[in-house]
Amino acid sequence: MSKEDIIIDMLERGKEEKLSAEDFRKIEDDEELRLMCKDILTASAVIHHHRENVDVEGRLEMLKAEHQLETQVVKTKFAFLKPLVWVAAAIIVCAFFLFHPFAQKETKTDFTAESIQVESENGDTYMLPVPKADGNALSRTTVVDAAKNPEPVTMTIPYGQEAVVNLADGSKVYLHPGSKLHFPNKFVGKERVVTLEGEAYFEVSHNPQKPFVVKTGVGITKVLGTEFDVTAYADKPTSVTLVRGKVEVQNANHTTILSPGRKAMLEQNGEITTSEVDTEPYTLWRDGYLYYDNMPLDEILEDIAKFYQINIKYQPHEVHSYRMRFMIPRSESVKEVVNSINMMQKVHARLVDSNTIVIE
Repeated sequence: MSKEDIIIDMLERGKEEKLSAEDFRKIEDDEELRLMCKDILTASAVIHHHRENVDVEGRLEMLKAEHQLETQVVKTKFAFLKPLVWVAAAIIVCAFFLFHPFAQKETKTDFTAESIQVESENGDTYMLPVPKADGNALSRTTVVDAAKNPEPVTMTIPYGQEAVVNLADGSKVYLHPGSKLHFPNKFVGKERVVTLEGEAYFEVSHNPQKPFVVKTGVGITKVLGTEFDVTAYADKPTSVTLVRGKVEVQNANHTTILSPGRKAMLEQNGEITTSEVDTEPYTLWRDGYLYYDNMPLDEILEDIAKFYQINIKYQPHEVHSYRMRFMIPRSESVKEVVNSINMMQKVHARLVDSNTIVIE
């Protein structure tokens, strides 16, 4: 049986019954199968995001017919599988568990800030009103037009909130929860300069006469017009990931030029290292998804706790030993997160109250 047929068989059986331990082992032991599953999961989530209606049975039949004619081009065949939306995604999510041990722990979140804070250059500070979504959903994106501010400001995004900043030049910045951005109400001088602490996805308006510059604590990123992600937390290495266009990354000692699909790491020793990466995780968080690729379950739970501003408790007797891929829209409620965790059939999650999930 070909690998395409193995996946099709799992998808068909998964609608009516649980996948077996042998199914999990096949995917765990075969890198190509895991990559195929990743394609299905990612594409199905994107289609779910656009709310398209899909004939699952029809797509399966089309795929089978295609498989009878040609077996060489895997990606061509899997273009028919990608629209299997959440039914397929749920099956594949279950199969993405890999077995690796990690220590027991309890995740608790400090509920300190509920609103986005804005600080002006003269020291005035105020909080932006943020409407709370129903059902603890994280659909709390605040859109800010920089040109409407009377002066440059620094905006701080707490966990549990999101923001999109429309800059005066037409550029757009998607601010990750837990981040801070300093930006002007209008750009003057020879460069367009903003300062970032945390993570942001930039869509920069093209202007060869006035380069766009992102300053961080350890370096700068200079562009003319492009899309890229910058991660610059105080307790983590700074990185720049280019999605399209071209950027120049600098620190005190080195300068490097990135091409699309490349990531630069600004190392503590002053070096800049580059590598090829999958840019999809960066565009997915920009588009409103929680996305984790082969991460330990405890780290995923920690991140979910931050995003939803909830506590997640592990029972003392429970030993978690899974790594996984996991994707869910951030607009989903905490209840849906619990349902997704339980769908994986490896641990049991229950919502104790609006602020606490217990993993058993």
